[in-house]
Amino acid sequence: MQQASFLVVDDEPLVTRSLSRVLARFGSVTTAGTLGGACEQLLARTDWSGFVIDLRLGDGSGLDVLTQVRQRYPLAPAILLSGAMDPEGINGAFALGARCLCKPWPREFLQSFAREALVTQQEIPRRITEAVSDLASRHALTPAQTEILSAAVRGIDRASIVAARRVSENTHKTQVRGILRKTQTLSLGELRDRVLRSVAGAA
Repeated sequence: MQQASFLVVDDEPLVTRSLSRVLARFGSVTTAGTLGGACEQLLARTDWSGFVIDLRLGDGSGLDVLTQVRQRYPLAPAILLSGAMDPEGINGAFALGARCLCKPWPREFLQSFAREALVTQQEIPRRITEAVSDLASRHALTPAQTEILSAAVRGIDRASIVAARRVSENTHKTQVRGILRKTQTLSLGELRDRVLRSVAGAA
């Protein structure tokens, strides 16, 4: 059975241990106690399935971590955790597609969240592939253009795309301009969001 990988961000060791005990039944759990540590963990691997993030960290806000998460994992399930949820936290979590959970949390909620992360991990890549293929077919994108769009939708940054494809910056820019012209879109980010909305709508 495929295992999930969770990142838990909280500056209270007792909380991270409690969360880890529940989530470990569904996969591996990595913890971080600071905003800086969370950002390091986000960059350390590319297969995160779900995120549980405390709103208030010693060196910043959990919303800042969640913003970083959404840039790389736009569809992964996420929870914003707090001892006293305020309107800013609730609204910020909603805007970034995360759920809010107050301490102490129901164990059953975390278990349901973990199961959702497992399903999402298995289903989202397939849905993204189908959505990108459909868009590429409708707009007659070339294989190279389709590859660029697919990488962008998966949250891969421009420099990494260029390096992986072993092309020059100018070649990459020309291919991106071709994508935007064919799809009548202003930016690759806008097109990426369009694909992700279609994938989320199919969930």
